[in-house]
Amino acid sequence: MEDIEHVPEKLRLGHVSKLAKERGQTAMSADEIYNYIRGSIKLCDYTEATYRSYRADPYEGSDVLYFKAQKFLSVENWIGTEAHDIFRHYDYIEPWRQLVKGEVSVVKLPCDHSTCLKSRPCRPPLSTRAPVSMAGPQKTGKRASLDVDSVTSAVEIP
Repeated sequence: MEDIEHVPEKLRLGHVSKLAKERGQTAMSADEIYNYIRGSIKLCDYTEATYRSYRADPYEGSDVLYFKAQKFLSVENWIGTEAHDIFRHYDYIEPWRQLVKGEVSVVKLPCDHSTCLKSRPCRPPLSTRAPVSMAGPQKTGKRASLDVDSVTSAVEIP
């Protein structure tokens, strides 16, 4: 941090890019590093603006089956970084319950967020593989059942 304390805030990104080139082991030039970081900052700005302004409409199409990963990132994640789940206290399911007019059923998956669609061992535990109720978009009053195994097989990525 002391390497950038003396640099005016508006010039810090350029300075950090030069430091990354000097001290890092990358084939990227300082300009490429600058553009990469600047692009990431812009993307975060756009994402934040969208997040703050978007308001979802209530969902009445069907009941919802919510697949919840056990962890955000596991220790052996694809990024190769230490897992820090800064959102561990956030209740991801409650906002869905507020939007969905039907039932929200939760299936806890024994995997992390980045592997929940790829990993065969991530299949739901046998105790959660009982058929779950799914209402069709027409709200016919009939409840079809769907085996969780068929859902996880259908969304599996090769």
